[in-house]
Amino acid sequence: MNKKIYYRYRFETLSALSLGGADSLETDSDVAVDGLGRPFVPASSLAGVFRSTLSERDAVLLLGDLEGNQSRVRIYDAVLSGDANVSVRDNVRLEKDAKIAARGGKFDYQVVDAGAQFTGILEVCDASGELDSAGYIKRFFELLNSGMLRIGAKKARGLGRVSFPSGAVERVSFECDQVDAWLAFDAFDEESWENAEVVRLDDVASRGLLVTLDLSVKGALSIRQYTTEAFGPEASPDYRQLALASSGEPLIPGTTWAGAFRSAYRRVSPCSESDLFGSIEGGASLSRIVFSESIVKGGEWKQITRNSIDRYTGGVIDGALFTELTHFGGSTTLELYVDKPRTEWIAPLVALVADLHNGFLPVGGLTAVGHGLFSINSAKMLVGGVDVRSFSDAFCHPDDLVCPNVSAIVDEAETLLAVGSE
Repeated sequence: MNKKIYYRYRFETLSALSLGGADSLETDSDVAVDGLGRPFVPASSLAGVFRSTLSERDAVLLLGDLEGNQSRVRIYDAVLSGDANVSVRDNVRLEKDAKIAARGGKFDYQVVDAGAQFTGILEVCDASGELDSAGYIKRFFELLNSGMLRIGAKKARGLGRVSFPSGAVERVSFECDQVDAWLAFDAFDEESWENAEVVRLDDVASRGLLVTLDLSVKGALSIRQYTTEAFGPEASPDYRQLALASSGEPLIPGTTWAGAFRSAYRRVSPCSESDLFGSIEGGASLSRIVFSESIVKGGEWKQITRNSIDRYTGGVIDGALFTELTHFGGSTTLELYVDKPRTEWIAPLVALVADLHNGFLPVGGLTAVGHGLFSINSAKMLVGGVDVRSFSDAFCHPDDLVCPNVSAIVDEAETLLAVGSE
């Protein structure tokens, strides 16, 4: 028998999780569920994330390939522990140069809301080979715990962030001469893990650019979630501000932030937006910038009913009465992360952050009537984990208009990037 190592790990979702299944009956992309209808994380998704952390050579040695090399690491589905809320996200693709919906651009998908807990098993079938599999696997868990790796779809738009509580990764090893102990071991039996070794996860320092903004919502938000219960005791508004199913708190998805920033990026940067935000056209490319999801704390809900007016007669248009449940005020946090940032991206991002504070970069719907405005209470930019002080100082007066010294911020960030690359 070769040396074997088993890992059991438990993680909690810090943001929503999008894991499309084979059958989509409710939306364009339903969450993958098991035979009992409970969401789970497919082993193939976890294996793909693990493979992304390895060099091509190491990936073949550990996870095999299509040329006949077998995987030495077996990854099992991560199953749900406890309950989870599954909600629906509505999206619409907008025309590039106008804020109107593209024909055929409406789509929706299911997500597992933040707060769900999953448990998974990972088995190393031959741990006595030339590679230090334990080191690679520990690194995999550390990258997930730090947020530098995410699970599922739309990772660059805030989904798939997970964390491992203290003691959540355990390990049991069997040497070559411990055949009887290995045969008595059941990875899915709680008693088999009573004497397991706890794997301590270390912090992973980021080498990228991280911007954190503490925001106040000025007025109303209108990031719409469409409803269908029009009559009876369960009647609901025609649409409402998107909110978490578990707590009812308003939510600003990463897709909304990315759409607003991408649209504004075109007018402040001579560079192609596809280099930073990715593209699905022509030579498809991944987004290099990651936007977090933002949960709004505080504020209040208000239900508003409106009519649509005929511009010619000034009368009400027949059938044009609609109701929206919107949210006013509150505070939230936005994080933007760029891995391996280019210096030419920094100045446009600083300008866009200033526009967000000054009211020139509204977010969501109904922006033409004053919705989606924010002010920045505090801001921080880290490059390689080091604070860019000139950026924080530019946003230290939340009640004033901001005109940051972009050149000074870029120079300081470039210096830190140069130090990090040495």
